Amino acid sequence: MSARAKTRHSAAGLLTRRAKDAGTRPVARRVRRPAALTGIVALAWLAAACLPGCGKPYLPPPDPALSAEAVALMRSGDALARQSQWQAATAQYDHARKAAPQSHLPLYGLATAFDRLGGRDLVAIAHYRAYLAALPLGQTEEVGLVLGRIDELDRRAAERVAEMVRQAHRMADEIPPDIWWDASIDRDQLLRSLADAAAQARADPPPRDSHRDKRGQPSALAALEMSSWIEMAESMRADPSLWEPWTELKAAGSKNPENAVRVVCSVARSQAEALRALRDHERQWQAKWDAVCPP
Repeated sequence: MSARAKTRHSAAGLLTRRAKDAGTRPVARRVRRPAALTGIVALAWLAAACLPGCGKPYLPPPDPALSAEAVALMRSGDALARQSQWQAATAQYDHARKAAPQSHLPLYGLATAFDRLGGRDLVAIAHYRAYLAALPLGQTEEVGLVLGRIDELDRRAAERVAEMVRQAHRMADEIPPDIWWDASIDRDQLLRSLADAAAQARADPPPRDSHRDKRGQPSALAALEMSSWIEMAESMRADPSLWEPWTELKAAGSKNPENAVRVVCSVARSQAEALRALRDHERQWQAKWDAVCPP
């Protein structure tokens, strides 16, 4: 097999693994909705952010102040979610968030829908963080389940970056240096740039927040935190390399081998930098809460 064919074969293998990863969905459990929640959008179809291996469902607290418009939009999103139409559900939850910008429920809907879409781990993390900041003060019971899901998504995103880095090196190694035809791409510089991405993927995530029980609405600081996470989530949603990179990777496989390596490196760096940004943002907010509520 020629070097060019081997590289395309490697790119195809990466795409197959990514497709399998994107197809991994948390499994929803049916939970009985308490009678007191009748008429309140509670996202009962979601269990514990559907944590793998979790034997205890997580049900977000209701929001009795939710407007009729927001309730209708949430119900529409829930109906789509029950049919596994996650992309369409995100549109309804987006509309619900605009109708009820202070409510935690639309943020939870967005977080879980992006979680289930596959490959959107970073976007889901930002929405889960926004949801936690938007929770009413004192309504933090069992949020450890959500924090556990965030930890799992962080770990999975780091593993994805590490695999991309390894794959880029394998693809580059399969192209002998003496036939690296595209002189516009510096092979050594390209591979050196992966060192930072690999280091970011190996870095430790932020620790669990010791002030989680104090972080919540109606605190002005909590509202500011929620807004900052929403802004970060929207920024990530606007960058396809963070939530739908496989189209770019697939296109790269049909190009010359050097460019295929370049694209994989670029996506790995983008995802690593976004993961670091999420971790740094959480650490910054933990520091702010430490200043307000000293340990």
